[in-house]
Amino acid sequence: MHSITNSVLTFTSVVH
Repeated sequence: MHSITNSVLTFTSVVH
């Protein structure tokens, strides 16, 4: 798993 990618996806979810 890519922790960085997961963080980005989570951040994107929060932004939207």
